[in-house]
Amino acid sequence: MSEGSEVMDGSVVSSVTDKYGFISGETEGVDPIVDVEILRRRESKWLEMLSEWDSYMMKNYKKVRERCRKGIPPSVRARAWLHLCGAKYQMENPENKNTFRKLCSSRGEQRWTDDIEKDLHRNFPTHELFGGEYEKIGQGELFRVLKAYSVLNPVDGYCQAQVWNIPTHKTTITLVILGSAGSFIIDEYAF
Repeated sequence: MSEGSEVMDGSVVSSVTDKYGFISGETEGVDPIVDVEILRRRESKWLEMLSEWDSYMMKNYKKVRERCRKGIPPSVRARAWLHLCGAKYQMENPENKNTFRKLCSSRGEQRWTDDIEKDLHRNFPTHELFGGEYEKIGQGELFRVLKAYSVLNPVDGYCQAQVWNIPTHKTTITLVILGSAGSFIIDEYAF
């Protein structure tokens, strides 16, 4: 049995999470050690790029792609995702002000909200935000995202495993990647 695991009802259950918050049985060899100097250089480059985002995207897109492939440093990951998925642009667009809040406060079709409630525990069950100690926070935020989508697109409504099928799945993925900080993005993000 690995460190961070315990036996519950005859089964070994891991309480070790990886750097993304997913429960993992592996405690060693999961994350390669990155040289701190290299990490700081990458952070500096990302911070510069984020401060001049439009210019980089228009004139130096290949550099953005190259840096993404090398890996986004954890300290700038939240900001980078805001830019990469277009959420920053959407948040700054005055036409989208309070769109998400309005969708959340709308009634929505009962059949969709009932189905969403039934499926919440099935989404990301091995992520600490959805199945661990903070499960109510993650599931609550995910409910809001899925309900808002069902109100915005009543013809589509909701279906099981929709988290992976929503055309604007960036929102859900951003929530997962950013953890509870995603609440801020979800509150401001417009579909």
